[in-house]
This record gives sequence, C-alpha cells and structure tokens, in this order.
Amino acid sequence: MTERIKPTLPMPLPPESAEKLGGSPPLTPASKPEKSFDEVLDARETRASAPSAATLGAQELSTELAQGLEAGKVSLDQAIDRVLAKVLADPSCAALGAEQRAELEGFLRNAIESDPAIESLLGDLRRRVPR
Repeated sequence: MTERIKPTLPMPLPPESAEKLGGSPPLTPASKPEKSFDEVLDARETRASAPSAATLGAQELSTELAQGLEAGKVSLDQAIDRVLAKVLADPSCAALGAEQRAELEGFLRNAIESDPAIESLLGDLRRRVPR
C-alpha cells in the first residue's frame, strides 16, 4: 500500500512573529491609484498621436521647400542642404562634435544618393525642378 506523501511547506509566520524576527512588516491594503489603467493608456495614446515641435517644424520646412521647388525659388541641392541642416540642428545632435556631425552629414548624403527609393523621388524632382 502506498501512501501519498504531502510535501511540507514552511508555514507563514503570523505578522507579529515575522516582525520580531526581523522580517517584513505586515502587508497593508494598497492605496487607490490616482488614475485607472485605461485613463493612463488613453493619456499615452493622446501624447503619442500629438505632433511634436520637431515634427511640426519638419512639416513646415517640407511645405516651404516644396513650394519653393515648384516656384523655382529653391534648387534641389539647396533643398537637400536645408533638410540636412535641419536634421543636424536637432537637439539630439547637440552632443556631437564637429567631426561626428560631419560624419553624420556624409552618411545622410550618401544615403540620399544611394537609396533607390530616395533616388527615384529625387529623379522625379530633377525632371520637374531646375537644379
């Protein structure tokens, strides 16, 4: 006949005994949160969907450059230079030294020249806009 052996688990100490032995103080009910989980998620989604100042600035620059290109007031090379200047003026680039900024600018120019999708877009622009 086999008897089932029950594992012996340590029994939790009463809160008073635990404190006397240097253990954790007794648990108390948690305070009610200021906002519900759904309210926190809604707030995050609202912040995520709101355009940042950098996004608004880029949109304004894009609109301005597109209008300047169409009117012939800005060449394609000037437009690319202004976009790169905007990128390099971003606060995220502020910590870069002169050498690193030059390297980043070279990398971005290389990406513009060698990326097939960008090159296709630039090709369309070159056919429509004076260089």
